[in-house]
Amino acid sequence: MDDINKYLEVLVGFSGKKLKSYFDIDKLGFGNFELVNCYLIHQTIKDKKHKKNSLIYIPNGETKSQFYIPVIFTLAIYNFTDNYIDDTTEFNKGDIIQKDGIRKKIVSKNGKTYTAEWENKRKGIITKSSGEISHNAIKTYIITNADLKNQQVKLKFDLYKTFFSSILKEEIKYLPSKFKYKSVIVTDKSIEEELKSYEIDGEKIYKALPFRYIAKSGIQMDNIPIDPMIYIVNDYETVREHILAKGISIRNITFIGQNKYKEHYLEISEDLNNNKIENCLFVGSTDLSENAIPKLLKWKWTLPELDYFNYFETYPISKILVEDLPFTNSLIEFDTMVNKVENGYGINLKELYKFVRNVLTIIIPSPKSRLKDQILISRKAPLFIQGLP
Repeated sequence: MDDINKYLEVLVGFSGKKLKSYFDIDKLGFGNFELVNCYLIHQTIKDKKHKKNSLIYIPNGETKSQFYIPVIFTLAIYNFTDNYIDDTTEFNKGDIIQKDGIRKKIVSKNGKTYTAEWENKRKGIITKSSGEISHNAIKTYIITNADLKNQQVKLKFDLYKTFFSSILKEEIKYLPSKFKYKSVIVTDKSIEEELKSYEIDGEKIYKALPFRYIAKSGIQMDNIPIDPMIYIVNDYETVREHILAKGISIRNITFIGQNKYKEHYLEISEDLNNNKIENCLFVGSTDLSENAIPKLLKWKWTLPELDYFNYFETYPISKILVEDLPFTNSLIEFDTMVNKVENGYGINLKELYKFVRNVLTIIIPSPKSRLKDQILISRKAPLFIQGLP
């Protein structure tokens, strides 16, 4: 255990040091587990050259909620940085633009000069105004997808600007409001609740992030009224039907929860091979074979490692040997047959071993637990029983 602790201490320090070279990771207030996962996520999505896909395996499915905040913030910061550097925002006739809580509509464009119209409301009297906006001045506006009728608005995009300015330690003069680089998160809708309650320096940061939730029915809800940089959906069918099929360019997809990817790896692999997406990150308690997803790398958290981060309490492993010769011979025969086919045809049949794992379910009682006696009665086969209460 001491070796694990030393290794994880080094990993935490290394992760923080690397992330600080990209943004102010300390400002996010992450714990050590979130910090390391933020680094792993960042390593996955920034690999533009080799387009590797990654699996972060967690031994307990409930731990997935600890990835909500690191995933959405890491994707948001990474995408915003690239969109800010490679800003493709274009202002055109018909666009609704906003600045300082006032919305206007661009009615014409003459060279680098724009003409906009808006309404003023004072003491119940509405008057219409128009004016020219120069090429440099137009960059200080945000293109919004909100209704022009709501011209006096409370949301002024201040949090959007201040958050990314502070996290990148950059004085951002012009904010992108059209995004070339976009990501998708496939997970439970509870990620929104986690984000709504999250605070940085005592301030709720929910309205800083431009994301859109898309329901299975196709109903869309924007977090802030601009072009979304991140899409949040509940299943991969929604990704294909309401995002990819509409020609929206997506560079990466993150799946949080094994039920979000384990039944869809064929479709995911197909879309990766057809270059519809650059790469994927899978976070969950179900492993994937190397053949299921192309160019797959894996990081597997273990229970002792999670114990270090105070998520689980582990106990010494004890072994109880029970005899069932016919069952043991059947397992040996199965293993021999699989190896024979693999060697004879040069193929990988690791997926078949999942059936063995289903038979030999891992049950983990402590020596004093009543489950120990039940296991000895119900399972007459050689297996290792690990000690947990």
